[in-house]
Amino acid sequence: MRRRPKLRAASTSASRGGPPEKVWRAAWESLLPDEDPLVRPIIDWLCTPGLRAQIRGWLGEPALEARALADQLTTTRPRNVTSSVPTVLESARTLAEVLLDQQSTSTRAILKSIAKGGHTFGGKTSRFPGRLDEGFRVMGAWHHDAHSDAPRTLYTGKTDIVLALFNSPFGPDVLVTTDRLSEGVDLHRCCRHLIHYELDPSPVRTLQRNGRVRRVGSWAALTNQPIQYAYPTFGGTRDEKAVGVMRQRINAFGLLLGGVPSLDDDASDSEQSFAEAVLRGVRKNLASLNRRLCV
Repeated sequence: MRRRPKLRAASTSASRGGPPEKVWRAAWESLLPDEDPLVRPIIDWLCTPGLRAQIRGWLGEPALEARALADQLTTTRPRNVTSSVPTVLESARTLAEVLLDQQSTSTRAILKSIAKGGHTFGGKTSRFPGRLDEGFRVMGAWHHDAHSDAPRTLYTGKTDIVLALFNSPFGPDVLVTTDRLSEGVDLHRCCRHLIHYELDPSPVRTLQRNGRVRRVGSWAALTNQPIQYAYPTFGGTRDEKAVGVMRQRINAFGLLLGGVPSLDDDASDSEQSFAEAVLRGVRKNLASLNRRLCV
């Protein structure tokens, strides 16, 4: 095991926007394990201008000296949450463990390529998906024609590294994807908003999508905030009618199987249709009957 580098003091004044990069680097090098040489690209990424700006927003006033900055990273929680969620350091260590997992060959291959300066995202070398270091806040994952020109802010390769970044508080805040990630993956660890840009005719499919952020240990549960779904449509269009039909289908589906969450967590009674009100009443009566039958 190599000795951890000594913490270096910064100059008495901070550069505009916080301490200089060398202070951030010294702090991260003292906190993240360096047994695996591939931790270097992760530290490099955490020290890019975009990530420093993101973390600086959580710290408020970053310390000008590396040791004090390391203490802040150890005790501060991301996204200005006061409790329940892991600290910035705990989140960084978890992300590093996922990225460095020996069984994640695709992610390690990307890290090796980044370390050699040979991997490109959007035509530039040594980039993680999302390119937050350049100010972009969006990344994506989907299959597409290899000959088409994909937006440079999005990532169209292996999804492992995309999921690892999105399931951490670091990096881009928005993930754009197709049905490729509609089931079988976790997207809930740092996300509680889901926007459908189109609806599948099957309520089961829609519930599978919603289930990506409605899981045990979700960000919504840890922060005691609601999960929010959105179905943006133009009023008076067929899309608006399709959303209404989907609400009814999901409510009927929940009536038959039980335990299915509403399509809109925060919808008030006044926003519910007459059919939905009837379904709620029937569900309540059936629940009461079931209790009597179980006694």
